[in-house]
Amino acid sequence: KSKYPTRAEPYFYLARLYRNIGEYEKSRIELNAIYNGMTIWQETPSWMLGCELLFEESLLAFYYENNNKTALKYTITYLNHAECMNDIFAMENLYFFCEPLASRNNARAYRMNLPSLGCYHASSVNYMDLSGEDLLCIRYVNYNIDDNGMYDCTEFNTCNMIIYQNKMDIIENKIELPKYDTSFCGIEDIRLYREKSGKINFVGTQQEWVREREVNKIMVGELDLVNKLLFNGSIIESPENAPCEKNWIPWINSHGDEYFIYWWGPFQLGQRVVETSQTLKIICNRDVPRIFGYFRGSSNIVYLASYDEYWTVVHFVHTPINGEGTRRYYHCLVKLKEDKSGLLHPISYTVPFTFLFSSGKRAIEYCMGFSVRNTHARFWISCMDSDPHRLDIELKELQGLEWMSV
Repeated sequence: KSKYPTRAEPYFYLARLYRNIGEYEKSRIELNAIYNGMTIWQETPSWMLGCELLFEESLLAFYYENNNKTALKYTITYLNHAECMNDIFAMENLYFFCEPLASRNNARAYRMNLPSLGCYHASSVNYMDLSGEDLLCIRYVNYNIDDNGMYDCTEFNTCNMIIYQNKMDIIENKIELPKYDTSFCGIEDIRLYREKSGKINFVGTQQEWVREREVNKIMVGELDLVNKLLFNGSIIESPENAPCEKNWIPWINSHGDEYFIYWWGPFQLGQRVVETSQTLKIICNRDVPRIFGYFRGSSNIVYLASYDEYWTVVHFVHTPINGEGTRRYYHCLVKLKEDKSGLLHPISYTVPFTFLFSSGKRAIEYCMGFSVRNTHARFWISCMDSDPHRLDIELKELQGLEWMSV
């Protein structure tokens, strides 16, 4: 009989032991022994060969090969695996693997330096292309987040401003619906979009016009750009009766039909149905990689005519295991295609990145604005729910990110 083990577990646990004590070359030798002996590992658990090796490879790629790009790809492949057992630790490792877009070639970040309005300061910035001109909707809030992720008030108020043609104006809410007591006032996270007729609509989350206390529901309405008004608002009921609805992403297809991306994993596309009340009907439900289940929001959807593709930004959140610092936001770009039936489906996505910071205590970044013009892309990012920045970057830098197929 051979003096060597005929199962993979001893090699695997030796590899993990060596990796834990920093003996990365020895760890690599043990993993290579597993790959070289694949024909004799007849009783090796599937979770080891099919999944946990990916986790070990991600760490060796980073610590032994000093290659964070390969480490990221292994990590995302691992998170997509149905049998992954250490997803929390894989998320924790993103702190070390992810790089900010601002560090890439020719990328430039600008602080927007928007004025305060009494006790309100600028937070997130949504973007819409209005006949070739930028239309920005800026959320103003009355609270701050400290370095530990804690809020400094108990009543949260939102008002909204717009910047268009180099003028900044406050938007007045003229929503003719009953109001109710709540700790959250105003329409939050507004996303503007334009119907085929040219009418400008908005979608946002709110509690102020909801009878049930502390329940978020989506409101869809219209923007009067001349008179700076939000009006004709309607509450859209949750398709799942969820107590908190946020981050519905509006999209108008090539036929002028209105849809919303409701969920990313599984990928769900919905359409408004007006009956006795407004509801969202899910009309498209597609299987996607497991990591899409973490995705939320985030930006408007941009059409790249030269590729016949739609691009958007999504984010996901990880709270550090040791509780140090704030929750950490990571972002991915997603490419989507419109099929022959006029519906949208994702085709690829990037490995995660941050915008301005590698991570750290002030790691809450939120992107609601994204544009592509010619060879350049632009993102609008809020930091810690304040301090909006604009990041300009060449499109080829985004194309050069590591993309993974759906």
